[in-house]
Amino acid sequence: MTAEIGLLLAGAIGIFCAGYGISALRGKWGALVGRVDRLESDLAEAKSQIGRQRHTHSTIAGIEDSTANLVQLMIELDTSRARLDTIMRKLHLLREGPNAYPREDNDV
Repeated sequence: MTAEIGLLLAGAIGIFCAGYGISALRGKWGALVGRVDRLESDLAEAKSQIGRQRHTHSTIAGIEDSTANLVQLMIELDTSRARLDTIMRKLHLLREGPNAYPREDNDV
């Protein structure tokens, strides 16, 4: 008889613990689901606030003008670089000695 009561009591305790565990898991699951829902709504709100911004006509015109100026400067820099290289070659020739520089500019 005592063994039966012990088994019955153990079964009742087991059922109670399982129910408590399931209840705790449901509470945590509910909290996680609520948090995910809040995060999704915050994300949707942030997306709606950000929107997609487009450049105005004047902004694009300014970008094109700036790009054209930069291209012009790059061309001028290439020309200046070529001139500097020519000057550097001539100076290296002069450095070799007083008679190293050719008489005509075409010989360089």
